[in-house]
Amino acid sequence: PLSVLAFDNGGQGNLTYTWASVGTPPAPVKFRVNGTSAASNTVATFSKTGTYNFIVTIKDSGNLSLTSPTSVVVYPGLTTLAIIPPSPLNISTSKQLSTVTLDQFATFMPLQPPLTWSLSGPGTLSPTGLYTAPASPGTATITVTSGLKSASTTIQTTAPAPLAATSTPSGIFGSTNGLTYNLSYLGTPPGTPATLKYSWYLLSKPTGAATPTFSLNGSNAAQNTVATFNQVGTYRFYVTVYSPTAISATQIITINVLPKLSAIALSPTSATLAKSTSRQFLATAYDQFGKILTAQPTFTWKLLAGAGTLSHTGLFTAPANRGNAVIIASANSYTASARLTIT
Repeated sequence: PLSVLAFDNGGQGNLTYTWASVGTPPAPVKFRVNGTSAASNTVATFSKTGTYNFIVTIKDSGNLSLTSPTSVVVYPGLTTLAIIPPSPLNISTSKQLSTVTLDQFATFMPLQPPLTWSLSGPGTLSPTGLYTAPASPGTATITVTSGLKSASTTIQTTAPAPLAATSTPSGIFGSTNGLTYNLSYLGTPPGTPATLKYSWYLLSKPTGAATPTFSLNGSNAAQNTVATFNQVGTYRFYVTVYSPTAISATQIITINVLPKLSAIALSPTSATLAKSTSRQFLATAYDQFGKILTAQPTFTWKLLAGAGTLSHTGLFTAPANRGNAVIIASANSYTASARLTIT
């Protein structure tokens, strides 16, 4: 909550309070109420941690005003704590467990909060989460706690057995300029492949991107799955294959989602011009996710119908007579048009 109080000889209802963030805030801020008398008490909603500087302008009905600055520091608060699911371990081997800690904005916390580890079952566990499997097969439950948040996972200890695996793409890298990518991973342990289960996880993604979805996960059929993206950039996955009788195999796969020109739009899409005047039109190219391409293509401009002139940069100059015209901009096989009325 943000609060400020001023006095006016016309009464409190004679004043309006307008809040604004100044400087370079970590992210945009929303105010529950603003620009009214009731905004002397408002609630600021944040979407990112950091320091926010505000200034409130107080104005009366005579247009007299004064300002008051204030600052708010938004600290990260742990809201999500999870242990990255570990693979089964060979007997008498060790595994450093990793956690995922997200703040109140579902963002990875740059500094991990204090963690307390505990173990139920065979094996040993260090204060930092290093688990050492026992000398015989078994299952242990490991819990990590930070404040009021906790998460648990299980580790299965198995006897050694060979397990080979192949993955698609070839090696651990792939790229696509589409919306999806077909991921494949095949484990071949002793016995029947039908006993295997494949689990896919996201390790990292571009800033601002949504978590990709998998068409199949956590099943035998998930050896072939389709990842669906919503933004270009680099994504890193890991897949773990589990067998009832063999150690799991884990592979990290990196997929580069490349931008592809998929649409063009003109601004404005229609306009009215006086005779012999000019208007600049802007063409914008979008990728397969409907986002503006970082590298815009070279557009070809053309006067499709009507009179007037059109430059190679989209500047239209109307003729000396009334009429109508249509202009188009194109790049590759994509085209957008705008209609003009000359008065």
